[in-house]
Amino acid sequence: MSAKRTFKYTFTIMGLLILMATYIQYAIDKNTENLQTIEINKAKQYAEKIANYIQNNSCTPISSCLDNSIANKRALDKILHAFQSDNFTNLFVLYRDQKNNFRFLLDSSQDDQAEYKSVFFPESKEFNLIYDTGKPKLIEQSGNVKEVWLSLLHPIMDSNQTKALLVLDLSEKYGNSLKNFNSPLQNIILYLQLFTLFSIIFLAYIIYDSYKLKKSVLVDSLTSARTKLYRKEYFEEHQARKYNFILIDIDKFIQINDRFGRSIADRVLKEFVSYIRSVMPMNATIIRNHGAEFLLMIKKSDVDIARFSHILFDNLSSKKYYIADNIISFSVSMCAVQTPAEVKSFYDIEHIMDKKLLEIKSLGKDRLAILNDISHTDIKYKNIDHIKQAIDDNKLTCLFQPIYHSESKEIYKYEALVRIIDEDDPSRLIPPFYFMDLIRESVHYIRLSKWVIANAFRLLRENPTDRISVNLDLADLYNEEMIHIIQQEIQENKDLANRLTFEILEHQEIKDFDRIDMIFKQLKQFGSSIAIDDFGSGYANFGYIAKLDIDILKIDGSLIKVLDDSDTKMKTIIKLINDMGTSQNIKIVAEHVSSKKIYDILLELNVEFLQGFYLGKPKPWEEYHPST
Repeated sequence: MSAKRTFKYTFTIMGLLILMATYIQYAIDKNTENLQTIEINKAKQYAEKIANYIQNNSCTPISSCLDNSIANKRALDKILHAFQSDNFTNLFVLYRDQKNNFRFLLDSSQDDQAEYKSVFFPESKEFNLIYDTGKPKLIEQSGNVKEVWLSLLHPIMDSNQTKALLVLDLSEKYGNSLKNFNSPLQNIILYLQLFTLFSIIFLAYIIYDSYKLKKSVLVDSLTSARTKLYRKEYFEEHQARKYNFILIDIDKFIQINDRFGRSIADRVLKEFVSYIRSVMPMNATIIRNHGAEFLLMIKKSDVDIARFSHILFDNLSSKKYYIADNIISFSVSMCAVQTPAEVKSFYDIEHIMDKKLLEIKSLGKDRLAILNDISHTDIKYKNIDHIKQAIDDNKLTCLFQPIYHSESKEIYKYEALVRIIDEDDPSRLIPPFYFMDLIRESVHYIRLSKWVIANAFRLLRENPTDRISVNLDLADLYNEEMIHIIQQEIQENKDLANRLTFEILEHQEIKDFDRIDMIFKQLKQFGSSIAIDDFGSGYANFGYIAKLDIDILKIDGSLIKVLDDSDTKMKTIIKLINDMGTSQNIKIVAEHVSSKKIYDILLELNVEFLQGFYLGKPKPWEEYHPST
């Protein structure tokens, strides 16, 4: 997982923690508020009961009644005192005289009881309003009223008129206890919020520090171009098919280092990148792959890649750099790629560009190659990973091309030609041209060859009258593991070996004839045949006939194709090969028989076996054997 995603997920989790803590805080506050409301409602009911009790146990009007009976007043004071609790600081009854002054009638306090009918000066104007309306109300006292949280004012009525006012003061201590009822949980939430806040601050610092570190890693400190790591991260989130690419390498840059020194060479690179940046499209990106090799990423919609590449190449090749009284010039090798729409990964394109740039430099450097016709097959099957996956998944098949006996005009044998089945389109079969060179010296090549040979023996067992030839590279004969696998297959199918031919393909000259001849004899021990492919071109020559125990010569197609031009000299050469082979009891096969004219000439020359598109194209085995 990338650092960017890690930070994103971390911030998301932190945000969820904050939201959760905020919600819990809200829930706690709401719960505290509900608890206070419940307790206040209980207090209101309590005050109503006390008011009803006083009203039911005194005469009316209550002030006159108490004037006439001091004993009754004292009894009611005691009852009020009985109603008093720790939650209620004060419990007393007031009445309003003709001058609208409030005076004490009853007081629950016994230690510091207010004098009967002494004046009471309320801090709130609500007292008069409640007295006038006759409606109970809860009021908040000012800060001058000590140790009181809230006051409940409940009118004592007679004939719908207020005759007295019961005052019930809820203690400040009681209010605090309700407010702090959830304080332990609130503290936990507070600590959680603080922890989350500090975590975010710490994470922000880490991100900032990481950003600085990442920037130093993603940006080349010398040229300010991007680095290869930037490219890797970029294409994890962006599609390569939306871009065209140019790969540039400064030819023989090491000589600039050696001649002018490191500091001047570095300045050359800086100016080189600066110039490219000045001429390329605004949204393009330049990446320093390594040393003096740079990659340009250009959106397809921004520029015609072929035209731009030609202009850039000409300018870079002619540009001179004036640094510290030195005039420096150099050539560049460039490869531009018009990316096909089928590309899934940048690394498919990178492989093709690297290979093409290497080819350019091997031809003498100072060249430009523009790849604007890359196929889907080029992309996939010139990439070792795709080939390996195809072999792992057994996406393999063989086509078979018939070899005809010229006199009987019957099929003498079939040449097995391996193909890879395209994973996206099973009807597409990929020929060895695209993949064989990549895997030739790898374990994948050995696995592929083993499958071809095993498949050939399977078909020979199922078809007792047919013959099949399979291709081996000359290098395979020097590979002990490959030879061991072939010998093992022959041992397991020795009864079928006399119908199997090994066609030897050359990519190098045979020098150790004794060793190769010994291997041929091992392959032939149960009757298999040895054929030399492409005889008459490359390394295959008449010396092979004298030095090797071979059974078949296949005349190279380049000699056969020119017969169509009535080349008399080539007819003579083919006749010479045919006569010499026949004299040595070696069968001769002419490949690439592509027309009736060539076919007729080869019949005239008495070539015994013929193979080519005119006679039969490579097809699945079932098409030549519809009943099997």
